[in-house]
Amino acid sequence: MPLFQSKGGSILLELMFLITGLDRFNRVYDSVAEQASGPDFASGLLAYKRGRLLVGNASRLDELPGEGSFIVIGNHIMGGTDGVMMIDLIGHIRPDFKVMVNQILTYLRALDENFIAVNPTGGTRKAPTAQSLKGVR
Repeated sequence: MPLFQSKGGSILLELMFLITGLDRFNRVYDSVAEQASGPDFASGLLAYKRGRLLVGNASRLDELPGEGSFIVIGNHIMGGTDGVMMIDLIGHIRPDFKVMVNQILTYLRALDENFIAVNPTGGTRKAPTAQSLKGVR
């Protein structure tokens, strides 16, 4: 019998979720994802956390091309929050906007349309993976 399918395992799993904060994260995700996806989901997350964006030189956003390629570089000074902010801000202007993320984040289905998944463990590949190509198209 697998560990987490027993009564003791179930209690252990609940305890792990409490300690790591995954229980709270799941509640927030479920409440926001049930109403929105993509940039609207990002906006919902920021609203839930009472986050606000202050954009310096906001007029520069008008210079984003209406179509075609462009690059945005983020330093992740706030973990994943800056990625959520970029999706909220730029994704509403350019719905095709995507952020390169660790492939584990693709489990966040509400933001999947804005992700290009990469495997951070490295290794050499002679060709791109199907999942990576999905984000580029």
